[in-house]
Amino acid sequence: MLEFPIRRYQFTLVAFLLLIAIGWFTFSTIPREEDPSFKLPGFQIAGIMPGADPKDLERLVVKPIEDRLISCAPAFVVMIMITLRKSALRPLLSVSVP
Repeated sequence: MLEFPIRRYQFTLVAFLLLIAIGWFTFSTIPREEDPSFKLPGFQIAGIMPGADPKDLERLVVKPIEDRLISCAPAFVVMIMITLRKSALRPLLSVSVP
């Protein structure tokens, strides 16, 4: 039984690719009601503080923002993602709160 797929590997490869194609087609034709898209409420805060190191940003900017957000919404889940960049063209601090 295992000899056929090994001996006829071209057939096995075509059958496998056909199964992938059928799966992709089926997934792409699922109605949106089955997989609804929805937006989560959130916002983004971006700031530039030239010459500051990450510890200064944490102490002077991020911690007060975190404390204020947590005190405003104690019953909600608050997720804070902080991105630090050294480029002068982009914000040095970017805080996303969904």
